[in-house]
Amino acid sequence: MRLTPGSHRTGRINADEARQQRQARPIVSCPMARGDVIAMRPLILYASLKADGESRRCVLHFVFGPRELPYGLTWHRAIKTARQETFLLYQRRVV
Repeated sequence: MRLTPGSHRTGRINADEARQQRQARPIVSCPMARGDVIAMRPLILYASLKADGESRRCVLHFVFGPRELPYGLTWHRAIKTARQETFLLYQRRVV
């Protein structure tokens, strides 16, 4: 996993702005092994390489946040939790 520290502070950005941020800021590598978990801000710029060999990678992506999101963002799909003010977005990808 590679990420650009502090990039989440800019808010929602387009692809050109993301390219500019990646060029202007350092990119940090976060080596991960099978079963590792990483917690990060939802708007941080990040990338990962393809799985190597014959293995497949399953990514579970959970986003917790308030009912009203900043920067003009809206929930695409949300699940109300026990605390009414908190929502959860869940995505599963196999890569």
